Amino acid sequence: MLKLSCFTSNREISVNSSHFDEEIVNRLSKTVLFNQFSERELKKIRTEIEVVHYPAGEILMREGEPGDCLFIVLNGRLRVFVTLPNGSEQIVGEVARNESVGEMAILTGEPRSATVQALRDSELVRLSRNGFNNLVQSNPDLLVKISRIIIQRLRKTIHSPLQKDQLVEKIASITIIPISEGVPIEEFTEKLQVGFSKIGPTQLINRKAIERIFGGGSAQSDLSDPLNSDIVRWLNKNETQYQFLLYEADLANSQWLNRCIRHTDAILFVGMAKSRPLNHTILNEISLENGGRVPINKELVLLYQGFDDIPNYAARWLNLVPVSEHYHIRWDSTKDFNRLVRRLTGRGVGVVLSGGGARGFAHFGVLRALDEANIPIDIIGGVSAGSFVAALYAMGLDHQGILEINKAIFRKSKRLFDLTFPIVSFIKTKKFSEVLLDVFGHTQIEDLWIKYFCVSSSLTRADLLIHQKGALWAAIKASASLPGIAPPVFSDGEMLVDGGILDNLPVTIMKDISKGGPVIAVDVSGTDELTADLEIGPSLSGWKILRNKINPFAKKLQIPNVFIILLRTAMLRSINSASLSRAAADFYIHPPIEPFSLMEFKSFEKIMEVGYESTKKEIEVWKDRIIQDLLN
Repeated sequence: MLKLSCFTSNREISVNSSHFDEEIVNRLSKTVLFNQFSERELKKIRTEIEVVHYPAGEILMREGEPGDCLFIVLNGRLRVFVTLPNGSEQIVGEVARNESVGEMAILTGEPRSATVQALRDSELVRLSRNGFNNLVQSNPDLLVKISRIIIQRLRKTIHSPLQKDQLVEKIASITIIPISEGVPIEEFTEKLQVGFSKIGPTQLINRKAIERIFGGGSAQSDLSDPLNSDIVRWLNKNETQYQFLLYEADLANSQWLNRCIRHTDAILFVGMAKSRPLNHTILNEISLENGGRVPINKELVLLYQGFDDIPNYAARWLNLVPVSEHYHIRWDSTKDFNRLVRRLTGRGVGVVLSGGGARGFAHFGVLRALDEANIPIDIIGGVSAGSFVAALYAMGLDHQGILEINKAIFRKSKRLFDLTFPIVSFIKTKKFSEVLLDVFGHTQIEDLWIKYFCVSSSLTRADLLIHQKGALWAAIKASASLPGIAPPVFSDGEMLVDGGILDNLPVTIMKDISKGGPVIAVDVSGTDELTADLEIGPSLSGWKILRNKINPFAKKLQIPNVFIILLRTAMLRSINSASLSRAAADFYIHPPIEPFSLMEFKSFEKIMEVGYESTKKEIEVWKDRIIQDLLN
């Protein structure tokens, strides 16, 4: 007889039931552990398991306890963490629907290696050690399969341990809450449902749907109400039948909101960008709805009525609403809604643009080719020259607008080099700052249409600094301030210089931000060697080089100038580590830009075209693969 445990409030009660036998067998067939077993074998497994429910915040197993069972998630989500010597918690993984946890202890007989906690109300299958031993005797393949799962999980943990503030991946359910006046919540959730349905079956659940099935006022029923078990069972059944559940809630319906949050993987606040949140006190306390014992990932959508609106409100909202991520969405833009869905489900496409001096103009051509091939760009980041290109794209400019800006700046590129007495640097960067301010004004990074980041190198901390908020022009200047040529940027007590010194192609940073989506890396750093045909003696006279350059009859010496030498020096570490970044990227593009000098700014249109034509050819090779990645 199958044992079924249901909870009322935070208490567990057990009831016997044979009604769910067929349903449980069907659900077991979809789990990672049992999806290769026959129906006859699954019916045997059924006799050894029990179905249990754990409310949000409840501990399933503790580190150091005897390992007497394993769990499989039918619905819900768990987090796995270890306690460090200093008493802090380090998250080492999350367990989503159809995945298992606790296999290692049940195999080895050793104490639990980690603590497991329910992130939300969760429905689980529990298999005891005795039940496991019985199953292994009749199904030896089960032992092999569990061993494989353990090895894969350990490998993943070693290479990419989770952090506390990391966005939840593999989201199955989202609660959507309007938090300002004027939000068309029903229409918004319907638009979102259309976007999610392109990925997989999606069910929209609101208060009206619950009361249509269970009667008037049922959505507002207390968790101690006898009706609660029926509602929970119905919600769990929907989660089994659909890949995604969207819960439509609002701040006024407290019991319905409470129920939504207990069954959700993430909360999506929605506000009209030009308005203010209705009650930010409630928003700060909303995580208490699940008992306050586990964090709920919260994100924010700022809605805009027209395409002519310019984002300018993020800082105000983010100061009042505590969220891990925010999105700017134009109401009539299907493109924006599709981007939102990809980001929410860990399918956002990230594009990383390297530094490379004037060769960075190739990035513009690459982005144009990606757009023409309808390959979406949901997150964009860059270093040095790449930070400038990525920022123009993130602002939402079309390719003609980007071309006109570059013509205005770089047809007379020498005006950017305002020489000064070289105590700290060769140039003052006053003119460079003026150009950046002229192009970007006082735009804040958090107000860009597309998620953006750039990186600089901190001389103070000898580490990378990731810029994801603040003045856009200042972040770009820091990312592109090549030491020796330009002075460091002084910000919050740190001296910042070109990000390419430490990482000229920050694929790993993009991987962390994109949360599992495919990453396209564009590398224009060049593979050519820096050479000179001058045989240098014990010393090198700059006057000799100068005489050679101004003498019209002398054979010209091929030797790089100080700017190129400094630029190349700054890129050495990144060039040597380029193979690691290339391996970490899902798709790698390297336009043939070697014929162009690192300082050849006057050839920007030719370099753009090289990036465009080479990327069109590259796309033909892997376009189908990236589309498949998005679907999966």
